Amino acid sequence: MAVADQRSENLTQLERRLNNIEGTLQTLVRELRALRGTYLGSNRLLVRAAYQDLLYIVPADDVLTVPRFATAGVVEPNPTNYVIANVRPSNTCIDVGANFGYYTCMFARLVGPSGKVYAFEADPYICDYARDNVVLNQVRGRVQVQNVGIWSGPTTITLYRRAHRYGNTSVIAPSEGEARLRGVQAEPVTVDAIALDSLKEKIGPVDFLKLDVEGSELMALRGMRELLRASPDVKILMEWSPLQSASAHMPPKELVKELALNELTPHVYGKGGVLNRITLEQLANLSYQNIILTKQ
Repeated sequence: MAVADQRSENLTQLERRLNNIEGTLQTLVRELRALRGTYLGSNRLLVRAAYQDLLYIVPADDVLTVPRFATAGVVEPNPTNYVIANVRPSNTCIDVGANFGYYTCMFARLVGPSGKVYAFEADPYICDYARDNVVLNQVRGRVQVQNVGIWSGPTTITLYRRAHRYGNTSVIAPSEGEARLRGVQAEPVTVDAIALDSLKEKIGPVDFLKLDVEGSELMALRGMRELLRASPDVKILMEWSPLQSASAHMPPKELVKELALNELTPHVYGKGGVLNRITLEQLANLSYQNIILTKQ
């Protein structure tokens, strides 16, 4: 091959490589622009939500909720959309199992200065994140965050905080299989717990309640019967997790009975995020998902 031909071939290969590098860089730029997280140090990541102009500080080492949140700006799309569509100014909202305050701050922004939000997070470690996020989003005047568990009555409970999976903190001790196969390590934490009914005079009728306590929903509901009776228009976003309930020694069938006692009707998400009303008997046969409960 002539020298000129060799140089031409080399230039062609170099051009291809440069084009490939340029394409890779453009992809990286798009991905970096899509990231919503900024590392603040000390295991704290600042995430810009995709709604309501909200900012959140979250644990950077969490592998359960934070990866999706840091890239998409949303933790649970269907429930998030439902909350935004149904919480109104001046409403009273309760967040049971507030975690880092995802729904707490969303509620606060939606209810406005004349509304009230009561948030409860039993794990003191993650509760500090919720408190910081309330301050960060400048909604402190309408939000009360309490580091306490919600139960059927006043007591103390032992929670198991799963490392790097802070949303899975629960009364359920990790099994040997969970520790061996998934490498889950859990730290026991003893916390105080109360019944929401003890606060019913202070809170008054509730418009929206989120309940996500990793299998302990039965005990939480038993402690809010009077509050729910005084809240005829309440809408409830609840995690339905029969396996977790059973592991917490709270049979799902007992949870279904409790829903019936409180005259609550379940709704599940269908195609396109459309809510479909179902019976409690149908709910008993469903697997894990978020559901909506109403009194209609």
